[in-house]
Amino acid sequence: MNLSFRQWLLSTLAISAAIGSLFSACGGQARDTLETNRALWTSQALTDYSYHFKRSCFCGEQSISPVTIEVHDSEISVTYDNGQPMEQEYLQYFPDIPGLFDIVDNAISKADSLDVQYDSSYGYPTHVSVDFMKNAIDDEVAYEAGNLEIL
Repeated sequence: MNLSFRQWLLSTLAISAAIGSLFSACGGQARDTLETNRALWTSQALTDYSYHFKRSCFCGEQSISPVTIEVHDSEISVTYDNGQPMEQEYLQYFPDIPGLFDIVDNAISKADSLDVQYDSSYGYPTHVSVDFMKNAIDDEVAYEAGNLEIL
């Protein structure tokens, strides 16, 4: 079967549009799931809570250590599992729950691959795995959150 250049181009564009729609639909579903769970979290109006958190990536040891994050009226404190407080310069790597939702929101827009699981009772992300560039090395990052305690 010989296709003219015009037929080939139109076929290629149609296939590209179909693939683009598929990815757009997946992003739309991820965003809908994010917003549903964010609304569940927000509806609980929790201002004082703590949770265990672990970040996994190819980065410094202090930014991947398992920690407990405690939040009181939007003020965050972080302690290592041994009870020692987190050094100030590393606090930026340890988000409160709204910050976890922001991480997911950003990844939906920018990542090549995203896997998110949410807590069924409170709606917060319990597992986030992000690969920003499919063929890049060491750009992956994962977040684990759990053991939420209302204070």
